[in-house]
Amino acid sequence: MNIDSLSGYEFEELVCNLLRKMGLDAEQTPLSGDGGVDIIAYSNEPLFRGKYLIQCKRYSSSVGEPVIRDLYGTVLSQNATKGIVVTNSFFTKQATSFADGKNIELIDGDELGKLLCKY
Repeated sequence: MNIDSLSGYEFEELVCNLLRKMGLDAEQTPLSGDGGVDIIAYSNEPLFRGKYLIQCKRYSSSVGEPVIRDLYGTVLSQNATKGIVVTNSFFTKQATSFADGKNIELIDGDELGKLLCKY
């Protein structure tokens, strides 16, 4: 499968299915009015219990800090456990620096490939 050839919605479906295979209860949000959140996932497992907000970015270039900053604001306002940005690409240094030490996780194309192989 060539992830780069998927539409944005197909990429979201791929990530949502991956999260389900990982044991999360995951649902895609409506295409419009999602507040920047593409998938909402829940875990009821001890130690991992909580609400996870996922944003999917199928990009041909690197994902920058504004995307991370926006998701972080949404995580705080919705009192979510963690925000996760998943991309087929990479993150800029500024994006990585902003996420450092916050309840934000960045999954780049390399890490996504590993997860898809594992699950």
